[in-house]
Amino acid sequence: MTTDLDRAGRRALMVVFVNLLLICCPGGWSGLDCARAAASGADVGTEDRAKSGGEANNDSGGEYHTPLAGKSGHATFLGHPADIPGYDRGHMTSITLGGSILQPKQGGTLGVPVGALYLRRIEARYRTRDTISIFVNELEYDKSFGDFDIVARFENSTLPFDQTEEVRNQEIKATSLVWGSAIASL
Repeated sequence: MTTDLDRAGRRALMVVFVNLLLICCPGGWSGLDCARAAASGADVGTEDRAKSGGEANNDSGGEYHTPLAGKSGHATFLGHPADIPGYDRGHMTSITLGGSILQPKQGGTLGVPVGALYLRRIEARYRTRDTISIFVNELEYDKSFGDFDIVARFENSTLPFDQTEEVRNQEIKATSLVWGSAIASL
């Protein structure tokens, strides 16, 4: 027997699916022809790649190769040309903020916040790559001494709340567990 909550969830999922479909194919249902052409094996955009200098990334006689990450390039997206500028991947900083809503709530948790800071620095004598999110972190620092490198690494996962099992939407208290880990290496 389906409940009103099940029906409402299915309707919400259908609305999300239709919106994603319309976003991915701005031409509506007629825009799906572009997906069918690509899926049928037709080589879409070969002329565009040749005109845009896509052949410059060619290492073996005439076959197209995708540019390396961070290198400049040219692409055609939904029939519109796009120039992609190159950038230095040795100095990157990004922040991610968001969250998840759990329906039905799981183990007394209705939502989970997400936040992370990513840092990457590559210099001639050292390299660092860090993902920092307070309770779950990965930090790595490499220092070069000519032919000899030292690598220091730290990881931790120390969530401050318990994680519980649920069976048939009932929380099983006996399985509540608070756990974590921390690892350091040199």
